Amino acid sequence: MPINTAAVHTDIFKKFRTFRKSAVISVSALALALAGGAANSQEVAKPAKTTASPTKNKVRKASTTSADELPTITVTDKAGGGDVNAGQNDKGFVAEGTSSATFTNTPLSEIPKSVQIVTKDLIKSQQARSVVEAVRNVSGVFVDSNQSIQIRNFTASVLTNGDAPLSLTGTMAGTIRPMAGVARVEVLKGADALIGGPMAPSGIVNVILKRPQKEPLREFTIEGGSFGHLKSSIDMTGPVTDDKNLTYRMVLSGERDRENFGGYDGTAGGYIAPSLDWSNGGTDVLVGGELYKMRAPISPTAFLGPDGVVAPTGFVGNRQEGSDIQGGHVYADVEHHFDNGLIFSAKADYQQMNLDIATYRFVALPLYFPFRSQIESSQWSIDSKLTGELDTGPLGHTITMGGRYAKSNEDIRSARAAPLFYTDPQLPPVPSSLPIRTEQSTEKEATRFFIQDQIKWGKITLLASIAHNGVTINEDPSKAWTPNLGVSVQVTDDVAVYSSWQHSFRPQDLNPLYHFDGALPPETGETIEAGVKVNLLDDRLFLTGAVFRTESEGGWTTDSEGEDPTKVILTNKTVVSQGVELDVSGEFAAGWNVSANYSFSKINRGGEGDSSLKEYDVHLGSAWVSYDIQDGRWQGLGAALGVTARSEVPNHLKYVVPAQAGVDANIHWKSDKASLTLGVKNLLNSRLYSTDVASNFVNLEPARTILLTGTVQF
Repeated sequence: MPINTAAVHTDIFKKFRTFRKSAVISVSALALALAGGAANSQEVAKPAKTTASPTKNKVRKASTTSADELPTITVTDKAGGGDVNAGQNDKGFVAEGTSSATFTNTPLSEIPKSVQIVTKDLIKSQQARSVVEAVRNVSGVFVDSNQSIQIRNFTASVLTNGDAPLSLTGTMAGTIRPMAGVARVEVLKGADALIGGPMAPSGIVNVILKRPQKEPLREFTIEGGSFGHLKSSIDMTGPVTDDKNLTYRMVLSGERDRENFGGYDGTAGGYIAPSLDWSNGGTDVLVGGELYKMRAPISPTAFLGPDGVVAPTGFVGNRQEGSDIQGGHVYADVEHHFDNGLIFSAKADYQQMNLDIATYRFVALPLYFPFRSQIESSQWSIDSKLTGELDTGPLGHTITMGGRYAKSNEDIRSARAAPLFYTDPQLPPVPSSLPIRTEQSTEKEATRFFIQDQIKWGKITLLASIAHNGVTINEDPSKAWTPNLGVSVQVTDDVAVYSSWQHSFRPQDLNPLYHFDGALPPETGETIEAGVKVNLLDDRLFLTGAVFRTESEGGWTTDSEGEDPTKVILTNKTVVSQGVELDVSGEFAAGWNVSANYSFSKINRGGEGDSSLKEYDVHLGSAWVSYDIQDGRWQGLGAALGVTARSEVPNHLKYVVPAQAGVDANIHWKSDKASLTLGVKNLLNSRLYSTDVASNFVNLEPARTILLTGTVQF
């Protein structure tokens, strides 16, 4: 039977609808009451502990200037790889902080929004093979049949080192790289065009690449498993010069599978990522690049109808169906700390990708048509920021201003044939030439100018910003102002509460087959959020709880029943997603580590006069628990167990994807220089499906998969 929890949560959402913008004011009032004593008495912050802490590792001290003293400027040196985004100081499953959400190194408790970070140790513990697998550790996140990451039921943008893509292939580039080159994966939730650029009001996934370190490391990893899987990688980093001012990193990875779980020809590919970092005094320069080439098979697909999911009983298709992907990425980051305390940073980024797709698409069993698509995409961007810290009386300001310019080109050439009935499930190879052809070229230019003030006053952190975003698509401009406001209050040393009000915008693409009088207005988004962040067990365990409401307004349709069926009509439909989330990660006892999350969301897709689904609920959750023996002859041995589950999900025609739960487990051994992990994904070999509400087809998730991973430092 369908899961129906609307009644349970009715009171929550009735109260939450009144929250809206007043939440920021309410928490601000609470902040004033809590911080008044500290601000008036000019308390000096306690010294930071030597252990990394999401709540106690302060970025800057509270102001101690008197009324007769000149304002002082203080700076935290980041040169030489000290940026917390590098993930080098992450301990176990707990991250130290991030600079992605505020442009400054900020503890998680002082960021007035929900931020979750998947650390390198959690990635390694789960034998995660992709960014898509890694983000399953975050509440409110799922992956649809197109392998697009959804946050709070809206499609997320996937950034690389904070660089925002302008196209779908740019987003794909952020998810396909092997995890050998990834330091951590950050999930920043909510509508925030300041960070994500043109985006849906979901949030962003920021993939942080490994960067050079001053401490030497040489690590070799080899992995084998089900379906003829074989992968190996080498990760080397360390100083080039005796003074350690010049450091390097080189990541090499190769992979080949005989087949995937559906019987299609398996994954194959290679990856190389060199980088150099030079730091001297107050200057840091980082340059790097990536080259990759890979073959990705398609996933088996099931049909979703009024009687539920109808999965194929055997292999259907051609074993060569899939995508050939190759591309590259080069980047350069420069940061300089001036003697007067100002920090200037700039980066340049270029990405290029070619994607060739050959597959069969079916309308209904057994009606298929062959399809090919070639996509050539490129993007380059430059951005710069200037940051300074200034104390004015009791207030400490960290002011950042900057701008960004990006340009992308995407050429899509597609071809297909008319649908045909196939009586033999073993389909012939997709023809190299198909009669029905379409071509589309899209050129985009994006600009962003912003100013942000991060204000410290006793136990209060206030984050206020405004950005002007502009995007031109094939000479059609869209622009919008996007203000953000958030406040975080350190109620105790271990508890912080926060609220925020954020905005996003995204230009609406127009299919070249249709026309509209003038430029389409952008789709706008808004997120209202409040929550609590708790540091437990002496900084070893971190918890975030949030309640949110996100909405998007925009959209268009065609005048299908009028005189001109190609004419575009604006719908201005409002889609609302609201819910509650809980995330916890860290060490809860000696040797015991956990990463767990739960979310409930209620979605209303709006619209009138059609029979499609308007409103539904979704429960998502996962937990991963790992234990390592701490001493004795068996020290280093351990085991881990995890479960990922969700409630049933209806698609747009009210057909239901059933509820499901998948179990993963492993046993492992590790020492200072080596590790060995034997893991099983989908231990119970359950029939699992992607979470998809936009199609009558749903992808099957992998069957039971065994992996043996060995790592040694040399």
